Amino acid sequence: MFPGEAGLPREPQALDLKGPRAEKFDSGDFVSLVSQQRELPVVALRLMIPTGSWEDPPGKEGIAHLTAQLLPEGTRRRAPAQIHELLDRAGGRFFVEANGDYTMLGLSVVQKDLASALELMVELLREPAFLEEEFHRRKQRLLGEIALQEDRPGGLAHRALLQALWGTSGYGHDPRGLKEAVQNFQPEDVTRHYQERIQGRRIIFVAVGDVGPESFQERLSRLMLGWTAGERPGNGPESPQPQEGSRIIIHRDLPQATVLLGQRCLPRAHPDVYALWVLNHVLGGGGFASRLMEEIRSRRGLAYAVSSSLEPRMRGGLFRVGFQTENRNVSQALEIALEQSELVRKEPVSPKELEEAKAFLVGSFPMRLDSLSSTAGSLALWELYGLGVDYPGKFAARIGEVDQAELLRVAREHLRPESWTRVMVGRKDLIGN
Repeated sequence: MFPGEAGLPREPQALDLKGPRAEKFDSGDFVSLVSQQRELPVVALRLMIPTGSWEDPPGKEGIAHLTAQLLPEGTRRRAPAQIHELLDRAGGRFFVEANGDYTMLGLSVVQKDLASALELMVELLREPAFLEEEFHRRKQRLLGEIALQEDRPGGLAHRALLQALWGTSGYGHDPRGLKEAVQNFQPEDVTRHYQERIQGRRIIFVAVGDVGPESFQERLSRLMLGWTAGERPGNGPESPQPQEGSRIIIHRDLPQATVLLGQRCLPRAHPDVYALWVLNHVLGGGGFASRLMEEIRSRRGLAYAVSSSLEPRMRGGLFRVGFQTENRNVSQALEIALEQSELVRKEPVSPKELEEAKAFLVGSFPMRLDSLSSTAGSLALWELYGLGVDYPGKFAARIGEVDQAELLRVAREHLRPESWTRVMVGRKDLIGN
């Protein structure tokens, strides 16, 4: 029994969350998940390819992102203008996303346009043209996005932290890539990435809304005829050992310094992720209810905002603490952040902190499923990470099982504040060495 626990009633069981009802079809070469919800004559579609910036080869950092951006810019049958005209007529929101683990295309359309929308999405996957003029246009836009990111203190700090933890390979670079790599991209790099990293992958399709599961699967099977998924482990280059304990100061003449602290952490499949989410909420992920906000902002007024975050991914994760403060206050705020991070490794959190963190995590989960689009995205992610369509219930049950003893064990095993990489962007003369 932990201090302060005596006499407390047993904690109530976590809510029995109900996820979307979905039917799964698995052909071996692709998988589809269909959740029929007929309240509105709308369908949200997702096409997910299990390849992302983790697989960018050395010297080609950003090629997965650029390739993804070019998928809707022309096919062997349709010019870019024709594709955009079709999307405009459908009236739906189209987007392309590429991150460390996957590439995803998303589209929401009214039910009457579902057949043509699905045909278009498969065409973008199977018949991209990779037009040279579109390549150069998108490449220049990408270089502009990278320059804008690097002009911001937060972007600079984030880039430095990732590279200190992973080098430039794997998760060590923003999916947009590195300027020096993108500048040297040629059209054949995109074609090679498509052939080696996209063609022949096991694709995930999701449809949520006014759609019949059997008819959707039948149509999709015809469109995907001949697509054969081979054995592709999807491993990227080996990442170097992280620069644990390194202190990186990037000088910028700014009134406030941006500070990021972090370490490599658990992959998404690790069973301790759930307890670490609870711990993160107590430490800095819970806004004004968190210890870091209370100690650094509320009590001492050293920062307007301070937080921690946990980002578990396929092949590893990132645990991070971040804040902004006046340059002269960096050392004090940093010391408090490290003290609080060490404290959760030495003493159990209070029953009140534990209960509030668990209640928030379970209670806020339904917000991930508050629309057809968010439900479609969630189903795709659950399939990618092997979580299953019944994940909401499993999430609630697992969070409900977390107790003080588990939190203390997880903090001691997986948090290493004494060796966190520390990145500071601000006045070097005021921050100190």
